[in-house]
Amino acid sequence: MPLLLYNTSEPEFTSLDFNEVVLTAARSGALARHIFLLPTGRYVREVERKLTRRHFELTKRPIERLPVYTIGSFATEFYSRLQPRQRDISPEVQLALMQTAIGNVELEYYGRGGRAPSLGVVERITRVINGVRADGIMPSDFKSDLEFAKANEDTP
Repeated sequence: MPLLLYNTSEPEFTSLDFNEVVLTAARSGALARHIFLLPTGRYVREVERKLTRRHFELTKRPIERLPVYTIGSFATEFYSRLQPRQRDISPEVQLALMQTAIGNVELEYYGRGGRAPSLGVVERITRVINGVRADGIMPSDFKSDLEFAKANEDTP
C-alpha cells in the first residue's frame, strides 16, 4: 500500500488516495514536482500500467513520465544526478596511456637492455593500478604513506 509523505504544513492533495493524487498531478501538469516511492519494482510497473490506462481513459492523452520509484531506483537516480558522469576508458586506451606514462617516467627497471617495457609488463602494471583504485586506495594515500616513511626513516 502506498504511503503519501509531504514536506509542507499545507498539503496540496485533495484526496489521500494514491492513484487519485498521481492522476490529479498529471492532469494539472505538476508531476515534475512529485516523487512517488513504492515498495517493489513489480508494484511500480503495475501502478504505472494502471495509472497510464486510467489517465488515458479520462483525458484521451498519454501521461507524461511518471516519477514512480522504488527506494533503490530513487537512490540510483538521485546519485546519478549528483555524481558527474564518468567515462570508462577501454583497455586498449588504458594500455596506450600507460605506455606513454611509463615512457615519460623512464622506468629502466621494467625494460631490458635500455628498451621500453614489454606489453605484458605494461598490462600487469595497468591491472595493479586498476585493482588498487577499485579497492579505494587513492594517489593521496600513497603520498601520505611515502611522507610518513620518509619522516620515520630512522626508526627501526
